[in-house]
Amino acid sequence: MKIMIVDDDIVSRKVLSRIMKDVGLCHEFDSGDVALFAFESAIMQKQPYGLVMLDINMPDMDGFEVMNRIHDIEKMKRVQPEKRAKIVMVTERSDRSVVMQAVEAHCDDYVVKPYSKSILNRLRRGGVID
Repeated sequence: MKIMIVDDDIVSRKVLSRIMKDVGLCHEFDSGDVALFAFESAIMQKQPYGLVMLDINMPDMDGFEVMNRIHDIEKMKRVQPEKRAKIVMVTERSDRSVVMQAVEAHCDDYVVKPYSKSILNRLRRGGVID
């Protein structure tokens, strides 16, 4: 599985990439606009991302906007629903309002920083990864 990790914080990206490396090939991006370009390019090259892990709080474009644009790209490119990327929102905030916002935005899961290997079990239980 090809995994996209989008986070403006380099330490968070590296830690998450190390955790997820056993699940698939991780590509790291520090901003939403660069990630969106890579996401669309991957679809065009018929090598789409199966999982996108998005930091909610980024300076130029937050994770919710990136997620909405990913959904738009998949619709525009006519990606079948069962082949669409799973999206996991990541953040330091665990308050109920942020969790509810993520759920209402139709992400596949929500992970709170700091990361540990236990997120793999959570993502497996939720059917996000095999």
